[in-house]
Amino acid sequence: MFYLLIILICSNHQLLLHTTSASSLLFTLDNVRYSLSDRVLTIPKLGALRGIHIDYENEYYKKYNLINIEAFLGIQYGLYHGRFEPSKERFELHPTTKVNKQIHYGPACAQQIWTNESELIRIRTEKFAKDYYPKLLKYIQKQNEEQCLYMNIYQPQIKNLKEPLPVLLFIHGDGYDMGTGAAFDGAIFASYSKAIVVTINYRLGPFDRHLSFHFLLE
Repeated sequence: MFYLLIILICSNHQLLLHTTSASSLLFTLDNVRYSLSDRVLTIPKLGALRGIHIDYENEYYKKYNLINIEAFLGIQYGLYHGRFEPSKERFELHPTTKVNKQIHYGPACAQQIWTNESELIRIRTEKFAKDYYPKLLKYIQKQNEEQCLYMNIYQPQIKNLKEPLPVLLFIHGDGYDMGTGAAFDGAIFASYSKAIVVTINYRLGPFDRHLSFHFLLE
């Protein structure tokens, strides 16, 4: 598997946060509380977004020195503009005061769902087919052939922040014909590294401008 990590240093902080109403608990999983964020993220051209507050500050995670995270999931950053054509930037033509809840991942880009384990082993490895792919499956069941360009933003909640945080853009691998940014937990990465983490989807296989290596072989 190939992964590309790009680290950017923010010289001009474009993510604007302001307080709104109190948060409400959505669910608890593995000793982590997930609540509707009590703040709104404003991104130029994308509008006002409300995400999820992820609470790691408890006794269970204290030994890992993790901090709380604000996650904004399923933000559409690009629009499909025809097969083999570059995608278009998505932006609000008529900005409004509406706040969009970004609490669910966007659909994965179109890709084959492998049901025959032996065939997947043939083009990858046995470990990939038996250990990794079953975990990936739950993130790629929901797909969209055209509109699938979504990103997820994970921002550490640091009190009295003195300077802009670094930004890490995570581009998933998996051979350019499978995968999704949602499969990688940017919250843990952001909490531990104290950096803003962004994961993205990109068009795969024959739906991309460049055919993937595996499709060329078949």
